Amino acid sequence: MFTLVATPSLARGQTPQSELAGSESPERHFQRDVVFDVRRAAGEMRVDAHLDEPAWEAADRIPLPIEITPGDNVPAGVDTDCRVTFDDRNIYLGCVAHDPDPASIRAYVTNRDGIFGNHDRISFLIDPFDDRRRGFVFEVSAVGVQGDLIFDERTGFDESWDAIWASEARITGGGYVIEAAIPFRSLRFPSTGEVQTWRFWINRMRPRSELVVMRTNTRLRGESCQLCQAHRLRGFTGMERGLNIELVPTLTARQSSSREATFPEGPLVRGRPDVEVGLDARWSLTSNLALNGTVNPDFSQVEADAVQLEANNAFAIRFPEKRPFFLEGADLFGTPMEVVFTRSIADPSGGLKLTGKSGPHAIGALAAIDEVNALLIPGPQGSRSTVVDERVASTVLRYRRDVGANNTLGAIYTGRMSEGAYRNHVAGVDAFLRPARSLTWSTQALASVTRYDPAVAATVSEQDESFSGQAVYSNLQYSGPSWYGSISGEVRTEGLRADAGFLPQTDIRRVNVSGAYSLRGRGGAYTLLQANGGAWHGERMNGELTAEGVWLNLYYEGPWQSSAWLNPERRRQSYRGETHELLGLWLGFDLRPLPWLRLGVSGNTGDEIDFRNAGAGRVLRVSPSFDAQIGRHVELGSRHSLQRLKKDGAEVFTARVDELRGVFNLSARAFVRGVVQYRRTARNPETNPGLERASDESLFGQVLFSYKVNPLTVAFVGLTDDRAGFGSAEGRTPLTPRGRTLFVKLGYAWRP
Repeated sequence: MFTLVATPSLARGQTPQSELAGSESPERHFQRDVVFDVRRAAGEMRVDAHLDEPAWEAADRIPLPIEITPGDNVPAGVDTDCRVTFDDRNIYLGCVAHDPDPASIRAYVTNRDGIFGNHDRISFLIDPFDDRRRGFVFEVSAVGVQGDLIFDERTGFDESWDAIWASEARITGGGYVIEAAIPFRSLRFPSTGEVQTWRFWINRMRPRSELVVMRTNTRLRGESCQLCQAHRLRGFTGMERGLNIELVPTLTARQSSSREATFPEGPLVRGRPDVEVGLDARWSLTSNLALNGTVNPDFSQVEADAVQLEANNAFAIRFPEKRPFFLEGADLFGTPMEVVFTRSIADPSGGLKLTGKSGPHAIGALAAIDEVNALLIPGPQGSRSTVVDERVASTVLRYRRDVGANNTLGAIYTGRMSEGAYRNHVAGVDAFLRPARSLTWSTQALASVTRYDPAVAATVSEQDESFSGQAVYSNLQYSGPSWYGSISGEVRTEGLRADAGFLPQTDIRRVNVSGAYSLRGRGGAYTLLQANGGAWHGERMNGELTAEGVWLNLYYEGPWQSSAWLNPERRRQSYRGETHELLGLWLGFDLRPLPWLRLGVSGNTGDEIDFRNAGAGRVLRVSPSFDAQIGRHVELGSRHSLQRLKKDGAEVFTARVDELRGVFNLSARAFVRGVVQYRRTARNPETNPGLERASDESLFGQVLFSYKVNPLTVAFVGLTDDRAGFGSAEGRTPLTPRGRTLFVKLGYAWRP
């Protein structure tokens, strides 16, 4: 434990780290658990990226002397000097990122949370509970664009989390400067009057031909716990939370036009304007416990889901959650098996949530009223979805306890009930253990009891009496400096249902074994060479084979931020009573030949099951994409996917999806965006008996203006156009408008 000597103001100092460190030995930064003193700011702080207040003079200098990627804990090639201070309401971060070639700094104006890729930026992680399990991450780019996320040792990074905070940045003749103020009311921290010590790290991302990451501390790849290696800030005391009330009223207005008659006949009829007023509220009962509520919420999707190929999928496709109410504290509800998937709450009219942590105890509770019942009916070889017009009440209860320095035990319950006969209850226990620095073990056991309404049961071919199911999952993982290994096993009985989660496959037991060896380079022809391989076996509970196989993956990273992969696979797969021997090959590459341009393509070819008609055919998938930054304010992007399946030389189907995006970023807070998504599936009537339509196509377009003061104080104005067409024996119906919507959404975050 030691304290670094204060040095002159970062905004003015261009002195190399070795001189600023004085008599301090640079090797000491490579030690574990280094403690820096954080001092209270004596005067007023201004967030202007100039760092000329006296508080910065008095603060300890925190260098970033270590390159952790692509170098493996080697001295950083450029200097970065940071300081941290605080007052009653905020914690402040100030950094100077020195750069010998400021013209090469990649600084683009983009939407909030859009800087996680090709942007020069500083990242600040804090773990207020010092429990080495979870941290808040705040990122600021070289032009001041914000990004924030949650880091969880069990699940990694979650970019969906948003907080209200302030930041500024400016590019100088010797690099760039960032300054941030993070309100304590946007955080959770121990509720105690004692002096607190928080765990932290600071990263600097410098994307050039390679993405170079520099950090305050070493990153030992042979140790699975990253937060255990972080340094600490000591001295937090007297932080004020204010009233800790946050009210977010929202107003959403829509004017929609649709075809009231059977599509495609009839005119496009303009509907009546629809205006909804909602309210989200957050009350921090203590500094580490928050209560969230929502009344008549607007959960409309401003951002359209990314288009995906759906032409030959046996199981449901998972789409990410984007709704703010459900994202608050979402990491607490995560378990090895996904028994909580909040997009299963499709049309909520209200909700209440309690999340927080006290000492080693973490709790979460969620209750919501859903106007419809969205059901996912799982099976061993496929899943089905249906929506029942009945109101259901959903409940989730979660408890998690820290045990020792690195272990966690937990319990979870989910329930969904209607006013009729429908019931679904799921209960389980889980554990996340680290028996050694390089070993992690995660496991979970579940049991469910379900009953469907008789009318619904008949529709989805399910029994209308109560039935039960169980599941067990376990995974043991080794992560060394060069070697990686994993073995996992899972059992899900036929009667298992987790209607509040996303478990599309049941009546299955399987085991998976994999391993990898990595060789890292620094510059030159490669930065990473990796060989992966594994095998798996899956069968139904009666012993009938579902799928088994072996696979190999060769992976490369090198100059131009390039990556390439080659993945051959051999498997046996059963479907509808037939077992097929299948060979497949996946391959692709991704690179950035110019600082402003990314190109990529992925695809596969080989044998594949035809899930509509049974049997096996030959598949070809090709998915090219590109992203371009035109100047500092314009972004262009394109995603395409083509899939073709043939059987015995005859075509079964051809499917494609295309997406084009263009964004003009007026500032870090405002943009205008246009999106076009096209999808088409064409099937051969000769190889698809009983076909009603030979082709289906759709075209979706959206123009959106967005202005965000912060993640919750927002204004959106948008126009969408939805068209569809199809082909049948009677002829082809071209793309015809089936709906248009003009919408306005306003939200305001009030913190009294």
